[in-house]
Amino acid sequence: MIKYEIYLNNTNSILFNEIVELTDLTKFYFKEAIDDFNREIRWDGMWDYSEALVRLKSGWKLLVFVPDNKVRGWCWLDVSYGEFLNLWINSNWRNMGWGNKMYLSMEVIAKQIGLDYIHCFVDDWNIIGQKTVKKAGWYEVNGEKC
Repeated sequence: MIKYEIYLNNTNSILFNEIVELTDLTKFYFKEAIDDFNREIRWDGMWDYSEALVRLKSGWKLLVFVPDNKVRGWCWLDVSYGEFLNLWINSNWRNMGWGNKMYLSMEVIAKQIGLDYIHCFVDDWNIIGQKTVKKAGWYEVNGEKC
């Protein structure tokens, strides 16, 4: 995995109407979106609805992409560590810049809660993910790998 980070003091991030912070998991067909993810990706380490509740109760931030009143993407911020993670965009909505916009939107949330910088890890094989995070203005941390 490759570590990326961004310092928030000089960013000009914005929020987008289609990306909202979700605190009530009964909205926007969130459970169904988890099922969509599991049908598409089949990742053994996927968090589930119960884990999402735990994360929210622990103060994590959840942004969701809802272009048609249904969750079509998400990303999390673990505020304790300033770690951005679990970015996903539904395959029907990819290659339209929404991954980049999720990074930019989470930067706004991180600034609002007083973080100076945030970081993420991208798998070595995930070339699209690496391009997306760089396009959002994040920097690789001195070739740091985990």
